[in-house]
Order: sequence, then C-alpha cells, then structure tokens
Amino acid sequence: MSTNASSSRNDDVSGRTNSIGLAGRPLESLLQELDSSDEGGENAKRQFVRWPHRIDRVFLKVRHPGGQETVIRVVCRNLSRGGMAILHNAFMHAQSKCAVVLPHLTSGPTVVEGTVVRCQHRRGVIHEIGIRFTKSINIRDYVPLDPFADCFSLERVTPSDLRGCLVVVDTSEHVQKMVQHFLRETSLRVRSALTLEQGELFIGEGCDIILIDYSLGETTGADFITRIRNAGDLTPVIMTTSDTSTATRLRVLRARANGFLSKPLNQDVLLRALGEFLIAEKPNTLLRCTLSKGDPALRQVADFVRELRGLADRIDQAMSSNDAATCRALCLEVHCSSPARGFKELGTMADRAATALGASNSVADSRDMLRVLIAACRRVEVPAEAA
Repeated sequence: MSTNASSSRNDDVSGRTNSIGLAGRPLESLLQELDSSDEGGENAKRQFVRWPHRIDRVFLKVRHPGGQETVIRVVCRNLSRGGMAILHNAFMHAQSKCAVVLPHLTSGPTVVEGTVVRCQHRRGVIHEIGIRFTKSINIRDYVPLDPFADCFSLERVTPSDLRGCLVVVDTSEHVQKMVQHFLRETSLRVRSALTLEQGELFIGEGCDIILIDYSLGETTGADFITRIRNAGDLTPVIMTTSDTSTATRLRVLRARANGFLSKPLNQDVLLRALGEFLIAEKPNTLLRCTLSKGDPALRQVADFVRELRGLADRIDQAMSSNDAATCRALCLEVHCSSPARGFKELGTMADRAATALGASNSVADSRDMLRVLIAACRRVEVPAEAA
C-alpha cells in the first residue's frame, strides 16, 4: 500500500489525540480493564506472544472496500511479532489492507503493512481491531524488553517441530543431561560439548544453532561468540548464564549473541528460545539464493548445492591433514563458482578464507574462517523453484 504524502488523507479526528478521544489516566484505565476482562484461554489460540504496547496515537492508513483510503489516529493496545491490536471509534471490515506507522527503537517511525483480520465491539463506539502484519517484525525492535527475561515471541512450541543440529557447550554434565531431557521429544540432533575445544570442533562440522554457557574457563562464552562473529559466522547463538550481575550482563550483551537464558533453565522457555531461531526466524539463518525467478541459472542451483556439501567435506578433510594448499584451492573453487549461482555472500566468505591462507600458509591461523565457510556451505538453501 502506498504511504507517500500525496496519498488521499481523511483524518476524521482532527483536534483529538486519537479516534476514541481518550488519553492519559482514562485511557490507561480502559486498557487495564480490557486486559483483566480478556479470557485466559484465548492465549491457547495465539501463535505469537502479545506484549502490552501502550501508544495513545499511531497513524493508520486503511484501504476500505471500494478502494477509498483514509488516515486515522488510533490507540495501540498491544504488539506481537505477527500483528497488533488497536482501538478505534468505528467498525472496520475484515480483509481491509492497511499500513501503520510504528516507532522503531533505533530507526524512528517505520511503516508496517498488514491486513485487518478481526473487529470486536468493546463498548459504546469503541472497537478493537486486530491487524496481521504482511511480514513479521522483530518485536525487540519496537518494545524495550529485558534480554535476560522471557522475551521470545512464540506463544508455544510443539517439540517435534524443532529440527536440525544443536551444539550445547557447557562444562556441567548435569546441565548437559538436563538439556537432553528437556529436548527428548524434539527432532533435534543434540551434540554435547563439555569443553570449548570440543564445541569448536562440533560447530566447525556444521550446526543450526548453538547453546553456550558464559563461564567456560579462561575463554568465556562471550569471547567465543565475538571470535566467530568477527570471522563471519552467523549461526544463531543462545547464551546461558547464572550470573546476572550488571557487569556480566554488559559483557554478555556486547558478545552479539542472538538470545539469552538465565539459569536454572526452564523447559518451556528453552523450547521457545530454540523455536525463535529454528522456526520463527529460520529463513534469516540460511544462505539463500539471490537469483530472480525465471533466471536460467536456477536449473543448476540444486546440483551446485550438492557440490557445496562435498566441497565442505573436502575442506574439512584437508584441515584435518593440515594441508593449507588444498584448503586454499578448495576455497577458491567456492569463491569462483558461488556468485554465478546466486550465492555472492558465500563467495565473499570463501575469498576471505583463501586470502588468509595465502598470506599465512597455515591451516591453524585460518581455522576459524575455514570452519565458518564449512558451516555456511552446509547451510545453503535450495530455492523451491530450483528444487
């Protein structure tokens, strides 16, 4: 939906904060009353957690049946990854296309498009409108959540829906056994590492997500995350810690982990944390083909992805043999062939590793980059139209 200034505007609430004419304490009382009157069982039907997000004025553009567009000021009641609830002074047709301006915490006002999916009369002229976003948002971009609290966006996760490989790095055998028990009904392959060295080996062999403790000896989990991020590894990482002091929280936050869990671990929260990155955000963790639909080169992508898996195995073998020359040759092969198949980012990773090998002629000095490249080759996704 167009959102430029030249679009038709019909702001029918001029002079008022919003269409229902409430602000301050009266509005807060209404919102609290609505919260308390909602049925608890309603959550069982929701896909995403809703967070209270009290904004007494947000701009909403609606395209009504027939094509007429209006811009109104409405109240935002709550927000989720997949949509929001607003309060308005009139009925609104389901399936109406709309766009709302939401305050992003760092980027300022941003336009989010969606569709009206429900309209419920609340009292008098007040209606609650449910909007489903066309594209999911990252809730942490809009709501200031405590990253060490339960701030994961899925309402619940069916264990069998969790698939892939999880590497758990924790020096406690008790924690390792507890994680295995919590995930017993999932379809995850769980690889348990009691040392950072073993964890690095497992991660280098490829995984979909990492669960790592902060306290691992001289090298902390935060140090390790910083190292793999600097090497270009984008694998989702959830950090666990039993130390939530201010100093540790600051060090952990600087490590660029994707999520945080406080110990002792809770099964439900662990499942939802893993679901955040293996279900809700999984497309963002894969290396995706950028070729446009209809490009003749798409016919070659599926075969190329299979070749990449073989190249990853060969690089891994050359690393084990400490064969820098073979590693570099294989990296150059990935670098040269990836961009034409729509994987420019992968080609850049391979070029970085080949350059490092050429400068040092040492597998040991380039090990981190090689492991990142191996994992990336194994995470490449075949587009549906190329399968």
